Amino acid sequence: MAAVLVAVKDLTWLTYDGLIKAVEELNIILDDLTKSEGNNFQLLFAVSSTDDSYLWKAFVRVTCCKNLPHFSYLLKFS
Repeated sequence: MAAVLVAVKDLTWLTYDGLIKAVEELNIILDDLTKSEGNNFQLLFAVSSTDDSYLWKAFVRVTCCKNLPHFSYLLKFS
């Protein structure tokens, strides 16, 4: 229960720039993991909204794409 409260507290103080940095860090970790596992694909996460509004947290979307470098295209999951 304490871990959930910490996660909620972190979300309340999360800034848009903090979200961008967290997604970038996630992509780096996943890149290292897929290379070490020898997979022929890479998962990429991207933020597909802006911080134009005060309510950006209600409308933000994080998109996951599967990059298949041998075929030169992305599969998008939303």
